[in-house]
Amino acid sequence: SGATNWAVPDPKFSASNPTVYSNISQAPPHLLKKDLTSSMFAPSSRTKSDWLERNPQLDDEDDETYATRIRNAQRFADFITDSDIVTLQTMLPNCCRILPQHLDSGGFFCAVIERAEPSYYAICCPEQRSVSDNNLGEFHGRIYHPVLSSMQIREMLKEKTTGGGVHFEGLATLEVAQAWLRQHNSYVDGTSDRAIPLPSIFNKSD
Repeated sequence: SGATNWAVPDPKFSASNPTVYSNISQAPPHLLKKDLTSSMFAPSSRTKSDWLERNPQLDDEDDETYATRIRNAQRFADFITDSDIVTLQTMLPNCCRILPQHLDSGGFFCAVIERAEPSYYAICCPEQRSVSDNNLGEFHGRIYHPVLSSMQIREMLKEKTTGGGVHFEGLATLEVAQAWLRQHNSYVDGTSDRAIPLPSIFNKSD
């Protein structure tokens, strides 16, 4: 089975310099800015708390800058949420990296992937974020589950006055749906933190 923890070699690794880093905290800061990336390390060493410890300058930032840095760091996977770490640690045994035995070249990464049918549907209306704006605002930042087909979402929205763009996406888990909303700057506290069922009139299996 695949490894869940591993060491990352120093960029100048050699027989005379057999330096490796078992977690991202051991790597020199100047290497993390160029030669080493967080994605090279095992998920267990890429927690938010470790990332904050490596970036103490954030304590001096204002709230808006701090929040932006956190969003960008999460977006580019500089750190991973605890729930995602658990998920990845569960999946890694189904993966393996195949290294060449006779060539001085890169390796191959193999993984067993199973497609998950989308049952969580996230909706964002970037130009209509307030309920008072129009009758689409009520859907902004909503996540519906379970949804059997995108047609159920289309039916729910088709009688509403669009006025501006409305977007929705079918996703496999609540966490991924929330991440999609954040990516589109459409996560709404108190609304996007949970999934709700479709109104009964649209919740049909056929």
